[in-house]
Amino acid sequence: MQHKPKLPKNALMNVPLGLIQWGDIGGWTTYRAKNGLLVWFPKTYPAKPPTQAQLAERQKLSTAARNWHNLTQPQRDLYKQAAQKLSLCITTFGLYFTLSLPQCANLKKTIEKQSGLELP
Repeated sequence: MQHKPKLPKNALMNVPLGLIQWGDIGGWTTYRAKNGLLVWFPKTYPAKPPTQAQLAERQKLSTAARNWHNLTQPQRDLYKQAAQKLSLCITTFGLYFTLSLPQCANLKKTIEKQSGLELP
């Protein structure tokens, strides 16, 4: 018989408050099941270190995020204008982040062409 870990004392606090909750909280991970119930289980950690491929992907993502912070406000505004012109449901950072990834080079050209803007 498997022992069920004891939930944190405040585990049910969000229910009467109507809060939406998922992800890691302390040593616990939570999510909503299909039936709407909140599921709690002890946080798990990787059993082995990340592979070189995972590290390379993380580096691409880190570089894209770092480059966003190096843009000037007018450059950031171009991404906002592109999203507005094309009625895209995405944040300005989300658009920049997506288009800065190497696999999205053709998508960036399409967004530039359709919006009439040259994105940095």
